[in-house]
Amino acid sequence: MRCDTPRVAGAIRRSAASLLAACLVVAASGACGPGGPVQASVRDAEISEAPWEAAFDASEYTEMVAGRVFRPAETVKVSAAPTATPSPDLRVAPYPGAKIEVFTARPDGRGPLVPVVTGTADADGRFVLGPVPPLVNGFRAQMDGMLGALISRGLRVGGAVNLAPSEERRCGLRATREIRGRVLGRDGRPAAGAHLTVEDLGFFADLTTAPDGSFSVRGPEDPVVVTLSDPAWDVVRATVPADTGLVTAAPIELRSTATDPLAGTVLTAADSRPVEGATVLWMDDPSIRTRSGPDGRYRLPVPRMGRIAAFGAGLAWKSYEVLRAGEHEIRLRPAVGVRGRVVDADGRPVASARIMGVSTAREGGRERVLGPLTAADGTFDFSWMPSTPRGAEHASFVMAWHRRLGASAAAAVPVWGADADRAAPPPAVQLKLWGNRDIECVVRDHAGAVVPGARIAAEWTGDHLDPDDPGGFSVLGVPLRFDAKTDATGSARMVGAPRDRPVTVIVSLWGLDVRREVPAGPASVKIDVPIPAGKSLAGHVVDRNGSPVAGGGHVTARLLDTPGVELLRSVPIGADGRFQFDELPDGEYALVAEAEGFDLRGGGGSRAGRDDAVLRVEKSFRLSVRIRFDGAPDDAALLPVTIAAEDRDEPSLPPKRLTLPAGPDGRVVPVGTYHPGTWIVNADAGDWRGRAEVVHPEDGGDATVDVRLERTLRFRALVEDDDGSPLSGVPIVVTPIAQGSTVTTAGGASQRVSGWTGDGGVVDLAGLRPGLWEARLMPKDRVPLVQRIQVPMEGKLTLRLAPHGELEVRVRSADKQGAPGAIVSLIDGAGADVYAWGPDGSQLSSRFRTGADGVVRMRGVPVGRIRCEVALGATRLPSQTVAVEPRKTAVLSFGE
Repeated sequence: MRCDTPRVAGAIRRSAASLLAACLVVAASGACGPGGPVQASVRDAEISEAPWEAAFDASEYTEMVAGRVFRPAETVKVSAAPTATPSPDLRVAPYPGAKIEVFTARPDGRGPLVPVVTGTADADGRFVLGPVPPLVNGFRAQMDGMLGALISRGLRVGGAVNLAPSEERRCGLRATREIRGRVLGRDGRPAAGAHLTVEDLGFFADLTTAPDGSFSVRGPEDPVVVTLSDPAWDVVRATVPADTGLVTAAPIELRSTATDPLAGTVLTAADSRPVEGATVLWMDDPSIRTRSGPDGRYRLPVPRMGRIAAFGAGLAWKSYEVLRAGEHEIRLRPAVGVRGRVVDADGRPVASARIMGVSTAREGGRERVLGPLTAADGTFDFSWMPSTPRGAEHASFVMAWHRRLGASAAAAVPVWGADADRAAPPPAVQLKLWGNRDIECVVRDHAGAVVPGARIAAEWTGDHLDPDDPGGFSVLGVPLRFDAKTDATGSARMVGAPRDRPVTVIVSLWGLDVRREVPAGPASVKIDVPIPAGKSLAGHVVDRNGSPVAGGGHVTARLLDTPGVELLRSVPIGADGRFQFDELPDGEYALVAEAEGFDLRGGGGSRAGRDDAVLRVEKSFRLSVRIRFDGAPDDAALLPVTIAAEDRDEPSLPPKRLTLPAGPDGRVVPVGTYHPGTWIVNADAGDWRGRAEVVHPEDGGDATVDVRLERTLRFRALVEDDDGSPLSGVPIVVTPIAQGSTVTTAGGASQRVSGWTGDGGVVDLAGLRPGLWEARLMPKDRVPLVQRIQVPMEGKLTLRLAPHGELEVRVRSADKQGAPGAIVSLIDGAGADVYAWGPDGSQLSSRFRTGADGVVRMRGVPVGRIRCEVALGATRLPSQTVAVEPRKTAVLSFGE
């Protein structure tokens, strides 16, 4: 089969495949009876879509779609206007005469796509067409031999490229190529009539294979993904590489295995009786559904992926992940139904409001299920309400929604429980739709003049839909934001904001965002948003030597710590390195400079009204190291070397690390780019260590530093507990002890060496030079060990920890209750602090605080006589002395 263009019908079918995947449910009809199959069904009309859920009416077509059609030529960086943020722009060739089709879809953005209006681009490739619905629309341009993207706002269909409301709508036409291939079974036989999709960003095609398994479609020259998504076959994907013009992508071959339709049985959870007439659907495309037969059996022509669900009247909705193999056994429990009434803000019944249930899925997360529509008197009976799984943290809840009247608050329903609970009549709830309101916004500058062309956004949270999802979500086209632009009178009207919650109005102008909070309540609101009076902010961009940067680049200013006002604006750097912002609100600003020819940005801060900001940009330098082994044996050149470069001016920053492969002695190896300054380069090659300093104060250039590695000594020891058992996982730090002035390690710098004891309590550290060192061990819940060692060592060294015990101190107040927060201090016989580990074992201390019960327990207390002092607020209790014995717990009581 051959398909010359991506078909809109294909996009429609694909959009239906994801239509309200976790919430749209449909059912059948019947009644329940004892014995034999359980009959479960409801009328299709009760859950069919109301007209306002499926389509806009004429009054909602209020926006004109403006855009431009072009062919991209090259991407360039353009200088920013004084009030614009610089960004990559496209040098383009306009396409006059391109045919423009404008589409809309359902209010939730799902298909089917409906062509609304067509037109033609002018000589500059521009067009203005409409009116269309403001939040859900899109357009596509077409010319002979060219391929256009589907540019949209709010469309949720295959191939739609969604633009933010503030972005200009531009459609780039691309050259096309033929994409060909063939689908075969594992046995090599052609797969005739198999369904495939071909897509990339802005392109989508939906097609089926010819009798010989072949397919062909006109697509973009960019890489595309071909997916075999036919229910009769295992899903297979392949990428067709880009067509460069020099090399044409070859036809692809997809091989797959035929599958059987998904099948299984619907049973009651309590007694395993078959359920007749239950609705079973594929949640990826709820239009693919069936009903279970008298034996509870069902078959669904869907691939082995996604989720399926089943439900019936009085039997709760339940969903499952599709099994990769075998049959599905779906077990339905009786539902805790919900009945009630939906009313508006004045208490009048609302007909045709949609009822929705939200529950916790078995695998976690939320499932949202469409229930019935309300009757003319506003009543509803939701008998297949999803139940909450046992152990779920939150109960299920139900809510009502109407696009013209908004959403109700959520009403919780009981968690599934005992038979008595299920036998009770369904709980009755009243759901109130507060309705929507209009918000009119007038924007004025600081002098009171109206400001046309300002972008306006009204946004709110959707937490009334799901308490666990405070950011909100969009179900059935429930919007959480509206956008508009002020007209020639400086005003903009947004229709459909909720009445029952605050709305944030954001005015965006000249890179400035001004926020106003509109409280809940009024049915119609008009607000004035004044743009604050501005000040200038200026300064210079200089290089590392203080010389002005000669243009080419920009400075960005971001307003700090000003509630209700946000600003991010950029201006170009002048030929003399000067920059200036005008009309900035008062406040402190973070400034960032980016200049051409300088790869390191300059940062700083200033306040509106000042002109003395100086931002320094720099060029990084390229660093290489010359590796030399001092007196190396023949095999030293075979060692890989790890380089760690530390910024001496910023020692808290982690060093830059990389490992150089083994190579000959004296080799020069590039190790990356670094900002100007002083760097300490450490080299580690096992027992070989080196250290060097490189100073590079200039912008850019190259630097090479000699790093001479010397063979160092190793420190090996066995670490034992006080009872002679080896201790693994104990941290150890070995530090050089000054003799005369300083002690240096390999490479000419003083440093300490650290590590951990391994299996069997053995520690092995490299990097030491001859001399006196101090080894310090800090085992948790043990007495620390500090011991001097001479390097090199003779014989085997064993480090054994001192004996330790525990001490428990109990403090009571005057009323004989446990005293929390009392300070307990430990002192030895000479009056020095005694250090031990506290209850949480996080650090050593000589002072501890009692817990809520007035008790504190200390571990790793040195053996011997310990004096304990207690301070209870401003009161010091008489001290006590106790003998701590090895591996025993001593107890002291105060205030008893």
